[in-house]
Amino acid sequence: CLHRIPNYNQILWYKKSNQELQLLGYMYFNNPNIENGINATIEGDANKDKTCTLILESLDLHSSAVYFCAANTVTNTQPAYFGPGTKLTVL
Repeated sequence: CLHRIPNYNQILWYKKSNQELQLLGYMYFNNPNIENGINATIEGDANKDKTCTLILESLDLHSSAVYFCAANTVTNTQPAYFGPGTKLTVL
């Protein structure tokens, strides 16, 4: 995930399955924070023109979903901008 929005310093990662959106974690500047029970890591940087990567671990059939990133500010005073998403199918 990469954005070009000045002053946006947070990338949020979501999983969408069965019409439910689940927050997996976020990167604030270059400090990752994974939600409890999520088997993944987040690497990189959330600042403008930097790359932030979600790395999923121990995939199974329940990992099949669409994964989204969203750029935002930590204060949430501006709109979040979502990427197009990536569909993952585990066979």
